[in-house]
Amino acid sequence: MATLPSASDPKLWGTKYNTYLQVEHKADGKHGDITCDSIKTKYPHIDATHPDYGVVADGTTDDASALRLAIAAGISTTHPVLLPAGSIKIGSEVEIASPVEIYGAGRAATALVGVAASGSVLSYTGTSNTPSTLSDLTISTTGYAMQCVNIASQSSSATPMVFKHCKFLGDLNGGGGFLFKTSGILTTIYDCDFTPSHADVVALNFEMNNQNSSVRNCRFLVGGKGISISNVGAGTACEGIMIKDNLFALPGTFAIEVGGSASYIYIHGNMIDQIVTGASGITVIAGAANTSIIGNYIGGKAANAGTGVYVSSAAGDNHLIQSNDIQIFGTGIVVDGVGAAFVDAVTINNNWFTAITNRCLELDSTTNCIVTSNTDTTAAPALGSWGTLSTVSSGSFTFDNNRWASAGLGSYDTSATYRYGNDTGIVGRNWGAATAGGAVTTLDIAHGCVITPSVVNVTMATTGASNVHVSAVDGTNITVTWTGAITATIYWEAIV
Repeated sequence: MATLPSASDPKLWGTKYNTYLQVEHKADGKHGDITCDSIKTKYPHIDATHPDYGVVADGTTDDASALRLAIAAGISTTHPVLLPAGSIKIGSEVEIASPVEIYGAGRAATALVGVAASGSVLSYTGTSNTPSTLSDLTISTTGYAMQCVNIASQSSSATPMVFKHCKFLGDLNGGGGFLFKTSGILTTIYDCDFTPSHADVVALNFEMNNQNSSVRNCRFLVGGKGISISNVGAGTACEGIMIKDNLFALPGTFAIEVGGSASYIYIHGNMIDQIVTGASGITVIAGAANTSIIGNYIGGKAANAGTGVYVSSAAGDNHLIQSNDIQIFGTGIVVDGVGAAFVDAVTINNNWFTAITNRCLELDSTTNCIVTSNTDTTAAPALGSWGTLSTVSSGSFTFDNNRWASAGLGSYDTSATYRYGNDTGIVGRNWGAATAGGAVTTLDIAHGCVITPSVVNVTMATTGASNVHVSAVDGTNITVTWTGAITATIYWEAIV
């Protein structure tokens, strides 16, 4: 490519332009993606096969020590380390304590093959604010108990890590654990493949102290579990993790599990398909709060008895489940109340349910729950489109503009509080059931319409009373009076 002379240019304009010309650029003037080939031809770099380092990549020679030398050179010079095509055998953990960029020749060409009984192929332990990058290679530990990658806990320093165009696979020798575990901060994982080839292996684990991380455009395939977010140590709970535009196919017990008191976890636009029988697509447990589950396809296998989205009573509060397409499960969404716990403030909006065997929506002991604009296309779910339960305590619900299947309502907790329309403000109509606290002859019912209803209808559901009538109505309450003291249950309707 032609360049401009610069020796007589006192402002070094020519030098700057020559530098621009040496880097691949897109039509908009921005430079292209950095790859092994572009580094090799346009940038200073560390060639890991150089005799000073000696990576052989023949699949037989243990290259762990040689790789350490190449990485050390990359750290000291700040030049990227280039790995050759081939199988790079790693017999012991390679620790990376300072920022470095490592590039393979492509995930189908360069493979780091871990063959140790413990540890991880690459262990990141540094605390620098300068990013590290791993790109264009495969890490495999199949048949061995090694992790592919471990990022050590960073409780106080931001340690940016970028992983792109990589593949991680292994079975941890048949044991449980994680292929890729990060306890760092600012971890970015983009366009990577994860293949945990054992049912007890989790592909990717975000552990304590992890903040402001993202997983985008990745693929989680075959057999094991997908992404877990936890906090088994003594560090800060995970916060602010984006899981977006990924593919999960044939995962194990779950595709995504959010726990460990994590908060502000965003699960958006993922394709979660072929969930196995009895498993869940997305699970929220163990104190997790402020989870946003939006715009995902969540599909099971034929006759799947599992759940599309499961929110445990042990989870925290404030969850948004919106605009998801949920298909081929026993139950579409469950908000579960068990033990002595319940979930508060859940919004379930604009979800689409198809081929649900039992029930699209099950709400057990859920308070301040808003259910709007959902659609059930299943002809006849066995337990009805939706149901409310009170295993722990009575719930409180606002329903509006949902379209349920002809089977309609399943179980119905008559002790719960229901609103139909807006929870506050002027609404078209509210109705529900109210039960007196003991044997009385009058009952005040909060109608939630803010202004005085123009029409009120009441029906006494309990025998033993006569002369049942509405004795007063105002902007807050309906007062119902009758003759004969009983513990009454009254069905009511208020129309503005």
